[in-house]
Amino acid sequence: MRANQSRRTFLLATAEEDDTSNVHQWKKRRRVMASDVMCLCVFLLCSGLQFTTGCEVFGSTVSCSSGESALLPCRGINSQHTGVQWWICDPQMLTLKYSVCPADAVKGQRYKDRVQTHGNLSLSITRLTVDDAGTYCCKTTDPDKMSHVYLTVEGCSVSGNEGSVEISGYSGDSVLLSCSVKCSGRHEPGNLSLLISDLTEKDEGLYSCWSKENQHKNFTLTVTGCVLSEHHITKSSYAGGSVTLPCSCEDPKSKPEHFEWKRAAVNETLVSDAEEINGRFQMIRDSPHKLFLRISNLTETDGGVYVCSVNGKQSRRVNLTLTDSAVINALEYQYYQIFLASLLCLMLLLVAGCICWRFTRARKQRRGSQLIQSPDDEDDTYTSVVYSSF
Repeated sequence: MRANQSRRTFLLATAEEDDTSNVHQWKKRRRVMASDVMCLCVFLLCSGLQFTTGCEVFGSTVSCSSGESALLPCRGINSQHTGVQWWICDPQMLTLKYSVCPADAVKGQRYKDRVQTHGNLSLSITRLTVDDAGTYCCKTTDPDKMSHVYLTVEGCSVSGNEGSVEISGYSGDSVLLSCSVKCSGRHEPGNLSLLISDLTEKDEGLYSCWSKENQHKNFTLTVTGCVLSEHHITKSSYAGGSVTLPCSCEDPKSKPEHFEWKRAAVNETLVSDAEEINGRFQMIRDSPHKLFLRISNLTETDGGVYVCSVNGKQSRRVNLTLTDSAVINALEYQYYQIFLASLLCLMLLLVAGCICWRFTRARKQRRGSQLIQSPDDEDDTYTSVVYSSF
C-alpha cells in the first residue's frame, strides 16, 4: 500500500514537472512569436509609410523621388535599444563617414530640421534632394550592432536648399543669386541663377528659386543705400566768384540712385540725377558717393540755404553767404601787407644773424693770433697773454 502511495506521488511530481516544462516552452514560443510579430509590424509599418510617401522598397534599397519624404528602417536591431545613431557610410566597406542624426556639426548641417528618429529606430528624411542619395547605417552603442540601407533619389533638386542664403549689396551695384539644379540619372541639370543690376533699396527682400512645388532655395537680399554725412555747414564767397557746396554719402561704396539739389527759399530744383548741368549749376562727382554742387559766376541773389536730398528720404542743408567784393579785396590787401611785413622781419632776422656770426668768427681769429708764442721768452709771453685775455 505504501508502495502504491509513493508511486502515485512520483507520478504526480513527474506530471507537475512536465506541466511546468510545457508552460516555459509555451512562454518562450510566445516571446519568439511576439518578437516575430513586432518585426513584421515594423516591416509593414515601414512599407506602409514608404507607400504613403511615394517611395518604393526593394530589399535593403529605398527608392524615392526628390522632394518626397523617406523612412529608412533599422533592420535586425531590437527597438528596445535607445542609443542608436544614424550615419552616412561607405557603400562598399560600410565604414562610418559622418553622423546624420544627430547631425554632424560640419558635414551634416544640410540634414538639420529634416531628419528624425522614431520609436522603431527608423529614420525619416523630409524634403529629399539628389544629394541625400547614399548608404545609411544605423548603429547601436551597447551592444555594438549595425545595419545599413541604400537610399536612391530620382529627379532633380535645387542645390543647397537647406536654408536661406543672406546676400548684401550696395545701391547701384549688381548681385548674383546663385541657384543651380542638380539631377540624377537621365535628367538634365540646369542653372536658375538670377542677376540683379543697378540695385535700389526697393530690391531688398526675400527671393525664392523654385524647381518644383517643394523644391526651392531662399535668398534674403539686403541693399545698403546712401546715408548722407552729418555736416550742416556755412560756405562763404563773393559775387563774381565760384563756390562748391559739399554733400556726400558716408560709405564710399554707396551709389545713390536719385538725388537733387534745391534752393530752400523757392523750392527750385537746380540739378538732379536726370540733369547734372543746368547753366551756372553743375554736379561735381569725382567719386560715385560724392554729390557736390558747383555754382559759377555768383550773384548777390545766390545767397541762402541749399538742400541736398537723396532718394527723397534724406536731406542736408548748406548755407551760402556772399560778401561784397570790395570787402574781400580790402581783406586780401590787408593780408598781403601782413605777409610783406612778416617777410621783411624774417629777412632782418637773417641779416642780424649773419652779422653776429661774422663778428663772433672774427673775434675768435683775433684771440688765436694773440696765443702765438715768441721763441725767446716762451713762458713769460704765454702767461702774460693768458692773463690779459681774461
